[in-house]
Amino acid sequence: MASSGFAAFGTGITFDGTEVKELTNIAWDIGTVDDVDITNHDSPDTTEEFVPGIIRVGEITLEGNFVPTDAGQIKLITNLQARTSAAVVITCSDAGAATFTGTAYVKSFRPGAPVDGKTTLTATLKASGKLTFAA
Repeated sequence: MASSGFAAFGTGITFDGTEVKELTNIAWDIGTVDDVDITNHDSPDTTEEFVPGIIRVGEITLEGNFVPTDAGQIKLITNLQARTSAAVVITCSDAGAATFTGTAYVKSFRPGAPVDGKTTLTATLKASGKLTFAA
């Protein structure tokens, strides 16, 4: 059977309605479920029992070229300094075959300027609520 996988090239993100340009890596964590221990003296076979608890929302990590004139990067800086949340949409590269949509705030924005290389950008967004998946 042939694979249904696809290349990541072209994956993009918009923040507060503006595309963030010149990214080289976008990684997102849609959540982690807490373990709730419900073990009790009547648990079968003296074995621990768990149920799923609260979903801890994740972070979105961006890496790329720092471009101080890019409207999307400016939005990230502006929202960080204003401490405001905004809409975020991640669109996978396969002609928009999958999106993750939600709300996030900018947790960090780190430009870099190594003496022997290009200017860089590392930013972290913190989701607030569910990142909704659509295929």
